[in-house]
Amino acid sequence: MKERKKKVVSLMIDDTNKHKKTKYATFVHFSMVARLQDNTVCDDDRYRPAGPSCNVKYIIRTSQLQSTVNSNSLLSPTPHPIMFSHFTLALAPILILLPSVAGHGFVTKVNIDGTTYTGNVPNAQPTDSPIRQIDDIGPVKGASNPYLNCGQAAQLATMVVPANPGSVMEFYWGNPGQENWPHNTGPFMTYMAVCDTSTCDKFNGSTAKWFKIDQIGKKSDMTTWYQQDVMNGKPISVTLPNDVAPGDYLVRHEIIALHLAMTPGGAEFYPSCTQIRVGGSQSGTPNQTVSFPGAYSDSDPGILVPDVYSPGSTYDFPGPPVSNLASPADSSSGSGNGTPASSDSGSPTSTGKGGYPTTTADPTSTGTAQSSTPSSASAVCRLRKRDGSSFARRRSAGVNQHKRRTSFARALRDAIHHS
Repeated sequence: MKERKKKVVSLMIDDTNKHKKTKYATFVHFSMVARLQDNTVCDDDRYRPAGPSCNVKYIIRTSQLQSTVNSNSLLSPTPHPIMFSHFTLALAPILILLPSVAGHGFVTKVNIDGTTYTGNVPNAQPTDSPIRQIDDIGPVKGASNPYLNCGQAAQLATMVVPANPGSVMEFYWGNPGQENWPHNTGPFMTYMAVCDTSTCDKFNGSTAKWFKIDQIGKKSDMTTWYQQDVMNGKPISVTLPNDVAPGDYLVRHEIIALHLAMTPGGAEFYPSCTQIRVGGSQSGTPNQTVSFPGAYSDSDPGILVPDVYSPGSTYDFPGPPVSNLASPADSSSGSGNGTPASSDSGSPTSTGKGGYPTTTADPTSTGTAQSSTPSSASAVCRLRKRDGSSFARRRSAGVNQHKRRTSFARALRDAIHHS
């Protein structure tokens, strides 16, 4: 059988002088958009050069879509000027405004019992923080990815900060553009692991044995996810176990974004690790631990979710059950455990080179956006085109991107929902 050749689509866009349209953006998948600065050198094979140079505003890229579009005016094996049909003209604004790959996110700060610790922007010069810095704000893909433990190429953090049994940790999610988290579909889960061979600032998280202390999914209407609150600017609040033994621990807080989880490989993992030192004299031990990778499978019901957009559908959390050590409020059954935090009680922290800016909270203000409840079970993606410096995209090591044939309509839908 003759192998089907991958076809690319060329889209004409304005060049920098804005007087004539001579530059072209090529793409093979509608859901991946990268913004480039003027005069960017396109020597990275992840980016397809557009026209004779890279002096363009955008390059739309990917390697996933094997198009079944039958419009000859849209298909070509190489970049070239195209004749705009009415359909092309209607489609072009949609493609230009597709969300940027720069628009995912990370844990920007953590508040523990009123003290706020700022996370480092991925790839920036690190400053002192208990949050392990990652090098990519995009998702970890695949349940067997080695970066599933603490995030994309996560580095040891310099601080191990104090906490106590029963301490409340608030996790704030955002992106380097100081915008809110862009997705609203999928659970949060939080794990702990004792740093048993050294202090946490020297501990290799790939060997950690994790126990789950919290999980939160859908609200009582069984349609709206608590992730909607985080999209609106609220943190997620997690209470540490009351009986956890003293020592150094990694706290692994994770979002699984499910807006593309209808098909295998579509789930997006965003894990983050914070280094804490628990005081006290408790002696509790977890009844079950797991490893990352190893705790999840790409076919688990909570990771492959064909009915993710079905109103009222139940959600099965992946991984182990909530540990025997978990606080009662965090160990109940159902679609959502734990709670979203309602305020930022943290004190201000200074922002060093590369740090994510924080602001002083008004003690009379809740410090959070108002939650809104969607009227349907459709996912929302608030990714925006970046203005300013771009961050390098790095793909997860050792994980093949899921590939599938798709119709044009499905590809466009994925583009709108995709991060």
